[in-house]
Amino acid sequence: MSPDMETLRRYVEGFDLPEDKKIDLIHTVWRIAESFVDRAFGDDPVQHCLELKAEKRANPPKDMVRFENKQPET
Repeated sequence: MSPDMETLRRYVEGFDLPEDKKIDLIHTVWRIAESFVDRAFGDDPVQHCLELKAEKRANPPKDMVRFENKQPET
């Protein structure tokens, strides 16, 4: 989803910035808001990676070989 520039442009009209910087500002604030919404709904890429990592740790493959970590006797 992308911002509706015509609607949002009025919020940056009073800023002493060139037009391209105003557009950049709108896009930056939009991405920040999008990130908060994604995190709130569990749709953030980092959350997906952490979930997959937790699933892999919780369900090791059946054919996985485990070795004991024994310290050598001194």
